[in-house]
Amino acid sequence: MTMQSTTKDRWLLRLFVLCLLALGFLAGAVTTRLAHIYGYMQSPMGASDSLTWVVDQVGLAAAQRAQVANILNEHQAVNRSRMTRQMKRQYREQFLETDQRLRGALSPEQYRRYRKAFHQWLKRRTDGLRVE
Repeated sequence: MTMQSTTKDRWLLRLFVLCLLALGFLAGAVTTRLAHIYGYMQSPMGASDSLTWVVDQVGLAAAQRAQVANILNEHQAVNRSRMTRQMKRQYREQFLETDQRLRGALSPEQYRRYRKAFHQWLKRRTDGLRVE
């Protein structure tokens, strides 16, 4: 073996190790992003992150609070499993049905406060899933 061959082999080894390191970082970044997208790395929900916060913002009577909580719990139970792209249309229909039930259970002013609080809650949830 000549000196040139040995030097060349060392540089090839260094390049190989550097490529493995770069691929490792890339795999970690992609995996982390996918985990955020699919909700595996969500922070624990605080009091203001749960749907009970939304219900609290509306200021309902005890009977209405129980009725609305029941409607929202049923909605979450139906949609607890992960959605696929094919299920988005079904989810949208289920969401509209739940929204109609809530509209019937609440006064117009309560429904307006509910929608405002729900959109605030949804924005906080989606902002928390973004990777900066």
